[in-house]
Amino acid sequence: MKAPALLKDVAITAATRILLMAAGLVSSVVVVRLLGTEGRGTFFYWSTLAGFAVQLGNLGLPSSNTFLLARNHSLLGRLTANALLCSVLVGVTTALVLVASPAAQSPGGLVSAISTGVLASGSLLYLLAVNLLVALKRYAEFNLFEVLNRYLTVLAVAAAAFVLGSPEAALAGAALASLAISAPLLLRLLALSGDKPRLDWQLFVGGIGFALRAYFVTLIGFAVLRYNAIYLEWIAGIAVVGEWSIAVQVLDTIGILPTAVAVVLFPAILTSKAPYEQMRKNLALVAVAMLVICAGAAAFGRPFIELLYGAAHGDAYKMLLYGLPSGFAIGLLSVVSQFLAAIGFPLLLIAIWIFGLLVEVALSAYLVPVHAGIGAMVALSVAHSTIFLLAWALAHRLRHAGASSPTNDKKNAT
Repeated sequence: MKAPALLKDVAITAATRILLMAAGLVSSVVVVRLLGTEGRGTFFYWSTLAGFAVQLGNLGLPSSNTFLLARNHSLLGRLTANALLCSVLVGVTTALVLVASPAAQSPGGLVSAISTGVLASGSLLYLLAVNLLVALKRYAEFNLFEVLNRYLTVLAVAAAAFVLGSPEAALAGAALASLAISAPLLLRLLALSGDKPRLDWQLFVGGIGFALRAYFVTLIGFAVLRYNAIYLEWIAGIAVVGEWSIAVQVLDTIGILPTAVAVVLFPAILTSKAPYEQMRKNLALVAVAMLVICAGAAAFGRPFIELLYGAAHGDAYKMLLYGLPSGFAIGLLSVVSQFLAAIGFPLLLIAIWIFGLLVEVALSAYLVPVHAGIGAMVALSVAHSTIFLLAWALAHRLRHAGASSPTNDKKNAT
């Protein structure tokens, strides 16, 4: 992909991410204003469980499907059918596990457990389907569905919270919205395929090696990002999780630029003759931009949070300050990861993420009982910074490797 085209796609995707950021902020503000900090914490807790289910159940298919479809567009119908089956199985399994858990016995727990299963199913189907649009390089449609997905969710959550006034209702609204947006996306993919969809087990098995490496990297990465939400609820209570979620929401907005670069950079690296150099140049630009963005967040974070959420949420700003190194590190890591993904997700990358998770768990056990949310943010920042530095060193070591394929990637396994 030529530089002007790459910059154009990054700019459009970044603009889309700004719209998504605005939607996310509106959603979190609405939930806090209508349900209170504790209600926000309950909503965040159950939606985090749905996120874990998506990460546990995707089996690396988002990455392996992107590889397969980018090289052979005729696979679209079969990949879409496989995605539908996978999402249904994950949703049903999630609901059954949660319904049988002690959490379902609490007030509103049964409704939340079922809603979480539906949310997991719809979210996974959307994730798998929208990545197929990326593989086809249909960035305009990808960005359109991203905006529709986020704003439909905001409307559903806000309406449910306003009318029924409970976190269980808000969660159910999010679950129904995930199904509502996945349906037209699924129909669009089937129309593009021009072929009768059918399940293809051999297609799944063919990319299993690459898919499993991608699976473990994304699963551990999600665990690093969300581990403390669950640990905080256990140690400090749901109200602290509510404050934590506000800080995390702001940190998510900081990642708009690197996320946009990552979405567009991955297909470009796959076809580049100098993938490491392309990654390195983008990494330098993102690093400078992230320094400016993080400095702005530190300077204006407090009035920003107080304006949106109210003056009572000063603790969220304190957590944000200690989480800024995490935002900076994960922004750079998202760029480096595109190169490492393109060469086949080296096994050492999995080891790096496991090490980072262990660092976070150990630091959290020491810091969270004393410093609560701030301690959790310190642990997260140290973990992400460690992972980035090690991943950068690994990318430099493998800088001469070329783009891999999900079915022929043994040479890049280490």
